[in-house]
Order: sequence, then C-alpha cells, then structure tokens
Amino acid sequence: MELVRLEEGKEESLAEAVAARIKAGQVVITPTDTVYGLIADGFNRKASERLYTIKSREKDKPLIGFVPDLQAAAKYASIAPEHWPLVRKSWPGPVTFIFPGRQKIPPLTSPRQEIGLRVPDHPFLKRLLPLTGLLSSTSANFSGQPAACCVEEISPRLAGLVDLVLDGGRVAGTASTIWHLGSRQPRLVRGLVLFICEGNSCRSPMAEYLLREEVGKVRVAIQVLSAGLNVAPAAAVSEKAVQALAEKGIKVAAVTSQPVTPELLRKAALIFVMEEEQKNRVEQVLPEAAGKMRILNVPDPAGGDMERYRWTRERLSQALKESVWPEIWTEVVTREPRG
Repeated sequence: MELVRLEEGKEESLAEAVAARIKAGQVVITPTDTVYGLIADGFNRKASERLYTIKSREKDKPLIGFVPDLQAAAKYASIAPEHWPLVRKSWPGPVTFIFPGRQKIPPLTSPRQEIGLRVPDHPFLKRLLPLTGLLSSTSANFSGQPAACCVEEISPRLAGLVDLVLDGGRVAGTASTIWHLGSRQPRLVRGLVLFICEGNSCRSPMAEYLLREEVGKVRVAIQVLSAGLNVAPAAAVSEKAVQALAEKGIKVAAVTSQPVTPELLRKAALIFVMEEEQKNRVEQVLPEAAGKMRILNVPDPAGGDMERYRWTRERLSQALKESVWPEIWTEVVTREPRG
C-alpha cells in the first residue's frame, strides 16, 4: 500500500497518475465530500469485486457508481423527465440517486436492474472522474463498522489491502442522502427527516418519536429529529406529550428542546412543519429549504387537556401515514448504507 497526500497545486498531475492506476485495475482509497471511500474502475468487474473482498461486504449488495456529471449518469441510468430538476439541483453533492438502469454493469446494477449514482462535490474527484469515467465505490471501512472521515480512522488492515491511499485531510463524515427514483414519487432511502413546530415541546417531538417507532420496525436507514422555531431556554418535551406517547408504549427520555438552525435545515432531506406560517419562517432562516418542506396542518395542543394531546397524537399518526410514509422507501431493508 502506498500513501500519498493530496497537495494544492498538484491535483491535476496526481489525477492523471491515479486515473492510470485505476484503469490498470488498482483499488484506491480517496476522500470524498462525504466519507473516505474505496474506488475502482466501474467497468472492470475483477477490480470492482475486490471492493467486496477488501471490506468483507456481502456480494448481493450493489456498489455505488461515481460519475463526472449528469450527462454521464444518463448513459447508465434512465432519468425520468420529472426527476431532472431534483437531480440537477442536487449534483454535484452528497446525494445518491437510485435509478432504473439502462444496462447491466455488475456489480453496480442490482437484481432489480437499478443503479445508484452520485456526482461527488470534492475537488480531487472533480479532476479524476473526467479522466476515468464511471467508478465503482463504497465506504472505506469493514462492513458494519463506522465510516472514516480521515485517514487515521481507516483500519490499517483494510488500508493494507488496497494499492493506494490518498490523504486529503478530514472530510464531512456524513454519508450521502439516498433517494429512490424508480417511480414518479421520489422516496427517501437514507437521510434525515426533520419535524418542526413552534417550541419543540409538543407536536414536533411527538411526530419524531412516532416516526422513530415505525422506522425501527422496518429497519430503514432513516434518521429522525425535531426542532422548534421559538424554543424557550432549557425547554423540554411537554409532560402531556410524553404521557400521550407512553400510552402507546413509546418511551421518551429526558430531552431538551432544540432550536431550528441553518445547519440542521441543510442536513435534512425532508422537513415537515405543522402550519403554513411556520413554513414561511423556515424559508426566512434558509430559503433553499423550501423545496424539501411539507405542511402537516396539525394544530398546537399547548394549554389543552390530555384529551387534546391524545387527539394530536392520533392526528400526527394519521399525518405520518398519509404524508410522510409515501416519501420513504421501505423496500430497502437488505441494502447496506453507502457513501
């Protein structure tokens, strides 16, 4: 294994050298805009299958494909006209899309003839991909272990199994959001669902824990959080909200309410607010959040009796069924989270 540090001003010559090694069938560890990843020539089946051996990954789990741009993606994937705006807005960036495949490219295409593709927003990969074309990739960690956000976090045993390790310093450390685009409705495979209400004490934490309960049953790779637009200092979840959830067997630990922040809004793949007015205020915090926001239309039970909180719990449960679950891909239980 050879270790090379990415240095400013030398990216172009290094990209050419790395591209030559990849075309010769070598496997490389590289930083990305999410986590450190293993990459190989997407059309070299032997090299791509080395990724499975290196990280002890089950071979029935497809790898992700890195492509230089949307036009390249269209060579390998069938992108429906209604999905072009979403894909164009998301790339380059930490978003993977699963499309119907145009051709069989093992081990990138699944038994369903689908392919997961991403255009990474990393300066070195932006130079490398036009030289290599399609790359197969997966995170640089043993299956079931945490992903690495710097070279020091990569297992020395795993690093010893590759041909080249590129050290680009610390990266974001958050795996890409994944959307399934196999039908007209985009559905979230992996990512953050965020619920927002006024004080993050009644509606949004109830929605958060109700969805967490359901997510746990189907084992999808969805993270669920909640926040408030006007959180009081040291505020906590309402006792009545906690009791309403406890009546359904859902336990809520001592949780301090958290405020809505631009960073939290950026991380979220889907944002659900309770009222139209809250949507307008979220857009003031982060205008680009508008496209991923939905309104649940659930009134605030604050100040009401337990019956009011029970009604709110049931209304939220219905809203999850009608508005949230249709946007989550639940046929993904066999997939392993990917970079």
